[in-house]
Amino acid sequence: MKTILTDLEDDSEEFPLHRAIFQDDTRGFLDQLYRQNVNRQDMHGNTALHLAVMLGRKEMINKLLEIGASAKINNKQGWNSLEEAFCYGDRDINKMVLQYSRIKSAELLASRKPYLLKLLSELGDFYLEIRYDFQSWIPFLSRWLPSDTCKIYKRGCAIRMDTTIANINQRDWSRGDFSVIYNPTCESTGKNLALMDNKKMVYQKIRQEQRYSDLEEQVTANMSLDMVAPQISTKPITFTRAMAGWFFQHEKSEDIAGFASDYYMVEGLTLVTKKRRDHLTADDVKKNKSVIKKLSTGIFPSGPEENEDHSKKGKSLPPPPPPKISWEEYKNWSDGRPPVGRTPVVKTNSKELKAVVAMSQDFPLPVSVLVDILEIVSPFKHIGKLRDFCKSKLPPGFPVYLEIPLLPTISAKITFQKFEWRNDLTAKFFTIPGAYAEDSKLYSDLF
Repeated sequence: MKTILTDLEDDSEEFPLHRAIFQDDTRGFLDQLYRQNVNRQDMHGNTALHLAVMLGRKEMINKLLEIGASAKINNKQGWNSLEEAFCYGDRDINKMVLQYSRIKSAELLASRKPYLLKLLSELGDFYLEIRYDFQSWIPFLSRWLPSDTCKIYKRGCAIRMDTTIANINQRDWSRGDFSVIYNPTCESTGKNLALMDNKKMVYQKIRQEQRYSDLEEQVTANMSLDMVAPQISTKPITFTRAMAGWFFQHEKSEDIAGFASDYYMVEGLTLVTKKRRDHLTADDVKKNKSVIKKLSTGIFPSGPEENEDHSKKGKSLPPPPPPKISWEEYKNWSDGRPPVGRTPVVKTNSKELKAVVAMSQDFPLPVSVLVDILEIVSPFKHIGKLRDFCKSKLPPGFPVYLEIPLLPTISAKITFQKFEWRNDLTAKFFTIPGAYAEDSKLYSDLF
């Protein structure tokens, strides 16, 4: 970084921290770093971290992250700093922002721990069963997709979740017999949060540093795959009662798992998928297109491609040229995204979603309690999506049946097919069996 002595005393500048980053002005940056709201957005919606990432200012990125800059704020083009880091194509920047984002997420969950423990202690013990049926609009893909019955047990402040699917994405999925156990009484041994593979009889204590064990692999994937940002637009979403009957229509209601439920049509739900590939080489693009073509015809990759050159995977790209516009031109730029950093290569698809949700006011759990419980045991992507959907403004009651998109090509039909209060759950059921061996790579292998 260099030091620019001009304009340092210009108090009329509205975004002095942004300007210092744009001009690669070390002195101005350090002078303004603690004076400004680090997450303030400029006229283009960019935070200081956005600009530092797009311009490849590594030392500035590190300083901004150290003082708590958020990587999850979207600019006017809909991209956050983490996504911009993926697309800049520099391995160090990618890793730096990704790791810090994970740390902030973990800190947020840790800060909620007292509330979650109080919630669990006041709630009766229960068993909850959730059925997942995965489907796709791609003809051959639907036949290949799995189903899953997720079982959640709660005793005191302990939770156990059993599932047969660890992860599902557009390329593959992990089938098995897995459990996540949360038991705060085991905190002294580090086994308060653990992932178990019951077939292999192994477990992994999920410490925060182990949650980062896949960081290098994730960075490599980020740099060789399309950056896909699926977003469900729910701003104009409305719920209207679903109708039944041919001649004499009436509002549709049914019993689902013994709970009287009212059906609603979800209208205005749109899946907007933005795909960026400005960070990809021509070989990366060709390979990714080949995989998608195989998936659409029912051919599923079972391992690495033949003749794949792994030495080139995840390598940093040469930095883009410096901006050809001045700071004043940047501020006054009115034709979309200013030409700063790597030129985006973006493809956007919008798909209207036809969804149905069935709400029951007889279900014993409030939606808010379900969201809190899923927050504890949601390393699994499909469980996290359910939690996110339940955070939206739903009609009165509990969503005993719903349809939600998981990925641009995959959705899930979810049924809460069983709930019962229990008083026969033993403490042993919420601990790791003595015969299980520790496997420190289990989490990264599955995720």
